[in-house]
Amino acid sequence: MQAGLNNQPVKHLNYTEAENEQLALFCQFLYHLPYFALLLDDNLKIVESNSRYLEDTKSINTTETLEIGPGDILQCEIAGEVGCGNSLKCRYCEISNTISECRRHNSDVSRVCKLISRSDNFIKAHEFLARCSPIFIADNRFFLLTLIDITAESRKQSIEKIFFHDVLNMINGLSGLLQCMNEDMSKAEWNEYYSMLTNITSRLLETIVAQRDLVYAENKELRVNRKWISTREIIDSVMANSLFKNNNNAQIKVNVENHDLIIFTDPVLLMRVLVNMLKNALEAKNQNPLITLGCSNTENSVVFFVHNYAYISHRHAKNVFQPNWSTKDHNRGLGTYSIRLIGEYYLKGKVYFSSFPDKGTTFTIELPINTVYNNI
Repeated sequence: MQAGLNNQPVKHLNYTEAENEQLALFCQFLYHLPYFALLLDDNLKIVESNSRYLEDTKSINTTETLEIGPGDILQCEIAGEVGCGNSLKCRYCEISNTISECRRHNSDVSRVCKLISRSDNFIKAHEFLARCSPIFIADNRFFLLTLIDITAESRKQSIEKIFFHDVLNMINGLSGLLQCMNEDMSKAEWNEYYSMLTNITSRLLETIVAQRDLVYAENKELRVNRKWISTREIIDSVMANSLFKNNNNAQIKVNVENHDLIIFTDPVLLMRVLVNMLKNALEAKNQNPLITLGCSNTENSVVFFVHNYAYISHRHAKNVFQPNWSTKDHNRGLGTYSIRLIGEYYLKGKVYFSSFPDKGTTFTIELPINTVYNNI
């Protein structure tokens, strides 16, 4: 039997020596591909993978990939819980659907696929250009899945679109206000315009810092500066944000159960998470405009939450924490992703949401009790 990749024997043991030789030769071809490549059997389990793929996903050697699915070595967070293909959520997996469609029609299938991986509690969103093709080796059908990682390019384009969209809107607002201001204005008018200018410049600075920190966060370069702060201070600071202060379109109710709860966290990052939650709630389409920003605590955790009366359907719920996806428009879609990335990896919390047609949607960040103390 000829050796496969990494000098390991080719792992299909039910073939003749001649068939294994053909398979080994094809596996040598996989090794020279400049992108990720997986050879799947007719049951859609991995037979071989090129070493480039294994090195990038930190697998030890090819023997580990026997009879597992692509999500297992891609470190898909759902596969990490129950194994690739074993969750009801797997029906929405774009990579799995690409392979299944290829198998069903016995023809090439290509599409852009998104996946969120988790490793050591660090989540990362990936975007691949996936192509699956049926091939025959020694009269046995296999599927060649190639994955070209386009994450960096796609994220760069998305951030640029969002950044340019938001910044240009605010710059246009500043320009318009400055054109309206003149020396003949009364002091009251001048103060009103000055307040609006201050508001816009604050939002502009916040937008630039938020985009910068998202890039840092994805590269594991974001610094965390924890300090003691009360839950009331957090809520008050969020409500003082220029997006919500004196906003006639924002009907925000505050619900804080324990005003004297002291937590040890990074207030800037936590407030950014809550501000993004509120922004999403304000932009959600619903007939009841009331939004609730609240905080409560249990024996084991402190919980911050934002509720609105909009409903997120099951079809959309699967994509909520994916970047570049939004129910609003093509220039949005990084807010919920940053909420989860910062909230879980950097603040060591848990971020989740629930949505019901009759009750609306609640986004929650839960911080563990070991960072919570009562202010006595």
